[in-house]
This record gives sequence, C-alpha cells and structure tokens, in this order.
Amino acid sequence: FLHQRAHKPPEFRPDDAVVLLPFGRYCNGWKGPGLVDVFEARDAVARSLPIDPDRVVLAGFSMGGAGAWQIGARRVGEFCGVHGGAGFVDTRRYTGVDVATIPWYEARLWTTTDVPPVARNLLNRPAIAYSGELDRQRAASEIMVETLAAEGREIPHTIGAGMEHRYDDASRAAIERFLAPAVAAGRPRTPDTVHWAGTTLADGGAWWIEPLGLGEHCAIARIDAVRDRAAPRIDNDLATVNVTALRLREVPGPCRIDIDGTVLEHPGSDEGVVLARAGLAADGAWGVVSEASLPRLRKRPGLTGPIDTVFDAPFVVVPPSGPGFSPAIDHFTRAEFGHLRRRWHDLYRGDLPVVEAEEVTDDIIRDKNLVLFGDPRSNRIVARIMPGLPLEWTPQGVVIGPGSPGASRHPAGHVPLVAFPNPLLPPEATPRLVALNAAISFREVHDANNALQNRRFPDWAVIDIAVPPDGRDPGRVVAADFFDEAWRVKRGR
Repeated sequence: FLHQRAHKPPEFRPDDAVVLLPFGRYCNGWKGPGLVDVFEARDAVARSLPIDPDRVVLAGFSMGGAGAWQIGARRVGEFCGVHGGAGFVDTRRYTGVDVATIPWYEARLWTTTDVPPVARNLLNRPAIAYSGELDRQRAASEIMVETLAAEGREIPHTIGAGMEHRYDDASRAAIERFLAPAVAAGRPRTPDTVHWAGTTLADGGAWWIEPLGLGEHCAIARIDAVRDRAAPRIDNDLATVNVTALRLREVPGPCRIDIDGTVLEHPGSDEGVVLARAGLAADGAWGVVSEASLPRLRKRPGLTGPIDTVFDAPFVVVPPSGPGFSPAIDHFTRAEFGHLRRRWHDLYRGDLPVVEAEEVTDDIIRDKNLVLFGDPRSNRIVARIMPGLPLEWTPQGVVIGPGSPGASRHPAGHVPLVAFPNPLLPPEATPRLVALNAAISFREVHDANNALQNRRFPDWAVIDIAVPPDGRDPGRVVAADFFDEAWRVKRGR
C-alpha cells in the first residue's frame, strides 16, 4: 500500500484539495473495521490540516468504488458528493453465489453491506458513476443507475470509451466537472427534505433524523421527512417503513408532527423530540415519549449485532486462563483465540488487544467491548457474565434461551458463539457488547474475493466441535439465529 501510494499518483488530485487515501485496514472491502478506519483517518487529517467538513467528496474505483458506494450510501450526511467506479455493490449478483447453497442468515446479512437496500440515501446528495466500456466490473455502476432510477433519481454514468479496468482522461475530467458544483455549494447543514434508508441502526441517521428502533434488523427501513420552517410553527411530515422509534433534532420551538398519518403536537426542545410506536411494536400507535422511557435492553445505536460488530468499536480480548469443561472445549476455544489473533494481524494489520482475565478492570468493562474465549470454568469473566446472558452452559451441554419457547438445546461437545449487551455495565454507562468465543466470521476461503469477506454469523450460533474447523467454518454450525429487537431468543425456525 505505502509503496504504491508513493509511486503512483491518485486518480483525482485537484489543486485546491487535500487528497486522503485511507488504508482501510488492508484489503477487506471497507467493511466493519475497514469502514471505521476511513473515518478515523479523515478525523486524524482534520486535526492536522484546516479541512472544511462541508466539502468532503468520497470517491473510489474498483475495491475503492465498492467502498465509495457502500460508505457514501450508509453515511451520506458526511459528504458533499459521492463517486464510485467499478467494484461491487450487490453480493449475490457480483459473486454469483446461489443463496440455496448457503445458510439463510448469511444471505440476510448481505443487507448490512450491500448498497441497493440503502441507495435511497443518495437522493440527498449528488452522485456519479463510472465504468470502462470494456470493464468486467461495469455491472456495479449499472446496478446503481438501475436502483436509483427505481427510486426516482437519474444519476449520470460516465463511460470510458474503449477502457477496460481504468479511467480515461476525458471521463476523469467529466467526473470532476460534475462534482465541482457540489464542492462549491458544500454539504447542506440543515436540509428541509431528508431521505434515510438503512438495514441496521449501526448505519446511523442523517442530519435531523435519527432512527432509534427498528421493527426488524437486516430488513429495509426508511424515513422520508419534510419540514416547513416558514410557518408559525415547524411542520414535520414523516413517512416510515420498519421504524419503531426515532428522534427529530432541531426542534427549538412549537411543532406539528404528522408521522404515518398520526398528527402530534409538541412545544419543542433543544434536545429534540423522541417519537415511538406503542410498545415498540410494528403496528403500535405513534406518540411522543422520553428516551429514558424506552426499554434499555433493546437493539439500538451501538447495540445492534451481529456478532462481528463487536470488532467495530474499541475492544479487548480475554483468553481462557485455566482448564474448562473438557479438553475438547479447551482445544477449540484456544484454537479460535489463536485464529482471531492471526487474522486480526494479517487482515486488519493490528496486534490483537489481549487482556488476561485477572487484569480486566471496571474501567475496561465500562470502556471496551469484551471478546471472551473459554467457558465458565476456564474464564472467570465468562463466569461473571453468564447470569446476564440468555444462555445456559454446563458440562452437560448448551441451551440458548433457557425457559423461552424458542430454546435451542445441544448436548456436551457443543460451543456457543454469542453477542449480547454487556450485563456487567451499570445503567448509566455507554452500552457495550460482549461476545463469546467469537473470531472474525469470514475465514480463509472468503479471502479469495473481497465481496465474500462479509459477516457470516447472526447474533448467536452453536458449533459442534467434533467436526474440525476448516477455511469456511470453525466447526459444524448446528443452529444460528438473530435475537429479536428486545434481545430475546426467537421461536425456532
């Protein structure tokens, strides 16, 4: 990466701009920690140079094109314009994987990184696509043009005549001309029309719209919001899909809110107005509520799952420190800990932050996500959290959701992989995740193509460790599912 950047100039290098080429934690398709790295790099530059945050353009080609479309669509409020060329935007269409050959939840997790489910966000900002006329990755731009046309937006698609997988000078100049007015105008501070689309609360909000609850994760959610600030009061008209709670920001005075046909009045608040459906049910009536009245144990920003999201925020890994329930379980948990350590170094270019169980402090528990390896006998932190997890794990076996109608029971020789809100945190603490025996879920087989380096396990899974790990799985996956929006075990499929 450094050698290439030192010897090959970037495709776009305007004279009046700083060009940042983020590393993205190596070659992972800008997903998960790779996405986090992009914004950390941007913020680091902004601390050193006088960057105008309202005039940041996101552009990329090939894998960078995949990243530009994904990040630009899911964080649209961060940029004044977006450009993508080549790459991939739709996992199934790009890889040709037959969804009948993979677990249902793996295909569903594609919604958290594929772009078409959230392309509607690009209605908010200028966007332009590029393809070489002969490029085998031309489909990415064609899919974006097709998807946005279905949303009512025609975006330009510049074609490089006779080009394969590269730009030509004429196309590069055309793209720069298109983006120039967006840079001159800058990112709008408070647009009165906002379109938000997401498949997870990890996508964040946009401007004055902040989703706080979904009817279901890994499914398309939308908020289309228009406000009129010229009236004696602020009029807000909102239409939602698959949203159960949200916050309206920038409501300093009296306002009228029409949300999905329900009309509400509010005197206004500098902290915004929180709206929620009754009981957070998909068909509950909308009302004004206090955020404190919403259930603490629910999927919300910072606590969404799936398992791999534990690596998207500061975390520490706590390995087993003694013998566990059986030599087989000890071998499995130590091997998976070692596998994570190697993968984190090789794929994400970092030294795994390891803390021994006896060194875990209250500050670490408060400030970090916890990735725990072992069982309640081999890891004292696992033993501490067990009473707060929807899990029973003894030498005799594993039960996911004990006492619930959807309980999943498995005999000895099985190991649970679980992500759940950390039950050791006090109520006032920032929410954090704890993950049990969780390595990065895509493995060596998936390194053949960045489009396959996706999150592959939902919120929990059970592994039969009698089957050895391979380049695809840590063992035989005998059960796996998402928790519901209240972090409860669902009824079995």
